Amino acid sequence: AFIYVTTETLPIGLLLLISKDLDVSPAAVGLLVTGYGLVVVVASIPLTHLTRDVPRRFLLPGLLAIFVVFTAVSVATSNYWLLLGARMVIALSQAVFWSVVVSTAAGLFPPRVRGRVLAVVFGGSSLASVVGLPVGTWLGEQAGWRTAFLVLSGCAVLTLVTILALL
Repeated sequence: AFIYVTTETLPIGLLLLISKDLDVSPAAVGLLVTGYGLVVVVASIPLTHLTRDVPRRFLLPGLLAIFVVFTAVSVATSNYWLLLGARMVIALSQAVFWSVVVSTAAGLFPPRVRGRVLAVVFGGSSLASVVGLPVGTWLGEQAGWRTAFLVLSGCAVLTLVTILALL
């Protein structure tokens, strides 16, 4: 949850850096966040319906793999439209992520601790705003906006490996 929400909102903190680097307006960079959010909202129910028969042990790692690959595409591109497209694919994976992460996380633990487990999952969303966005913005200002997203992709790889081991 932390990685997805940080990725969703990070262009806000890096607006001017991305705008200058890709030679687009700050408003265009704002669409990287607005469009992302709209895709998550619009696609969540239909994609959840389409993926309902896919086992969670395959679906969740697959979603994270999509995140890793398309975040790497985002880092590597110097084309605004490719960046926008890559972010929309990440948003599609996030749309499904929310539908499976709660049941998957809860299913890994006994009923007596599931409340705490879900608090940790949703705590990742809150931490993204309080820690992820400021740290990502700082890192982007120090080392370039691409580095901030590259670090998120690296965190996703570690998460993917962990989830593969647990599931």
